[in-house]
Amino acid sequence: RIAAQHADALVVSIFVNPLQFGPSEDLARYPRDLPGDGAKCAEAGVALLYCPTAEQLYPPGFQTRVEVASLARGLCGERRPGHFSGVCTVVAKLLNVVGPCVAVFGAKDYQQLQVIRRMVVDLDQPVQIVSGPIVREADGVAMSSRNAHLTAAERQQAPCLHAASAIRSGYWPRPARPPRARRWRAWTTSSCGTRRRWRRSPSCCRGARCWRWPSTSARPG
Repeated sequence: RIAAQHADALVVSIFVNPLQFGPSEDLARYPRDLPGDGAKCAEAGVALLYCPTAEQLYPPGFQTRVEVASLARGLCGERRPGHFSGVCTVVAKLLNVVGPCVAVFGAKDYQQLQVIRRMVVDLDQPVQIVSGPIVREADGVAMSSRNAHLTAAERQQAPCLHAASAIRSGYWPRPARPPRARRWRAWTTSSCGTRRRWRRSPSCCRGARCWRWPSTSARPG
């Protein structure tokens, strides 16, 4: 739907990329639903589905890798070495094959979005990268095909991530603070007969007293 705002013909690529999966990651059990994806694309007005196989994109003797150095460090890149190199390699190939004017990437994978933007600029690829906002379930969980891996208990805990992030960012309503202790005031008379007003707050350090003159006319000469 976002791409339709920028282009006349829509192409969607669907490919589970083996280059971006580590040895112990979930390539074999990664959720795949090509018929369901095709139905959603047809409903959105997609003109062409590009669904290559790994053998088509990476023929025998394939040796080339594309890498963005600094942006791929830290965050996901720290825990998934080689992941963004695989992402850049396959995205560069897909952009070369399809030749789009505009390509839409979701902001859910924010680091990936920034890495792809940098790659497109560095390689002078004639394509505009457009960011799609995160799409969430009703309880705040970001929509992802990997959510199918969650157990029922994990699915109940998942909204806590979004809630904690929102509170830390200041976009979540904070709980109301309890009312402060009410201060009380009293009048006292000094040794010279002048009335002084002092007040004590239960929250004051060591119960220190703070007093002030009620008016300038009442101050002694």
